[in-house]
Amino acid sequence: MKKIVCVLLCSLMLLSLFSCEITEGENDINTPTQTDSQPSKETDDNDANDGSVLSEAERAMEMYEAAIKGEICVFDEVLGEVKLKNCTFTNNNLKIDSCETLSKAILDIDQDGINEYIIQSPEKDHIILRYYDGKVHSYRFDYKSLYKLNTDGTFYWYSTDSDSITDAKTTIGLSQITFDGSSAVIKEIYKLKNVFEYAEEYYLDGCQVTREEYLYYYNYKDKTWAQFSPFEFSCQYPITAEEAWNIADDYLGNMDGRSDGALGTKIVYKVVVTEKPTKDIECYKVVLQEFHYHHWLDGWETSDPQPTYERETLFIDAITGECKPYASAVPDGKG
Repeated sequence: MKKIVCVLLCSLMLLSLFSCEITEGENDINTPTQTDSQPSKETDDNDANDGSVLSEAERAMEMYEAAIKGEICVFDEVLGEVKLKNCTFTNNNLKIDSCETLSKAILDIDQDGINEYIIQSPEKDHIILRYYDGKVHSYRFDYKSLYKLNTDGTFYWYSTDSDSITDAKTTIGLSQITFDGSSAVIKEIYKLKNVFEYAEEYYLDGCQVTREEYLYYYNYKDKTWAQFSPFEFSCQYPITAEEAWNIADDYLGNMDGRSDGALGTKIVYKVVVTEKPTKDIECYKVVLQEFHYHHWLDGWETSDPQPTYERETLFIDAITGECKPYASAVPDGKG
């Protein structure tokens, strides 16, 4: 009998030890496993970072908006520390906030993954905003030194004693904007000197070349112009000029920037806000304009600053955003 009792006691002790080992093993397995109801601290930290830590590109856009709202100053290479609204355009020395119509483009000029913010005056002067070292820096260009900006940061320029680019003996070229620290650096890509139909001298990367060498380079370097949309510091209406522009461009089938052409000409379509709301007419007037660009024999494009045609006119309600095509009056034949 004593033997039987001893055997039973030993069995119970073994079962108890086995049960403890299973329980501890289950705890060991469950401890590192994450469930939906009990996330780890590491997961919480990662979730907290999502949406709260901005990338440099996002931070740049946040800083541009702060500068536009006047919450921070910009650091202008000529004017020093100044509010953006007090920055002036080079050609006529007008302050930004004194211009009735402005336009803007947002693109990565120096291909570093962070966009620059470009503001354009009605006269085609430019102020470029760049985020660097925790600050917004501004750089100013007049309409001759930055004639047309491309999406890759290259730009056309010209130099002449006249206001007309079509005058004889004009020097024209293509350059690239880069940055060295807080300074803007302009790298010349090509230059044509004394141009009238043909140039007298051709340069690539600062070295004089033949016309054939220049044309070979030019024909394999297609450029896309940067697209500009309306820009404004503030708006008293629910629909801003930029929103009106977007509504019109969507209505027109995204025509802004489209191009076609033949026989040495190029037709470019632009959507332009030509009139803002007034107390009498609370609408934006938006026009689809057609520009004809004529190639000189050396390939460089010139144009009249005025649109060749106004293809379509729209009115955008500044309160509701409703888009209405303009219906011109048709004579009914009655006197």
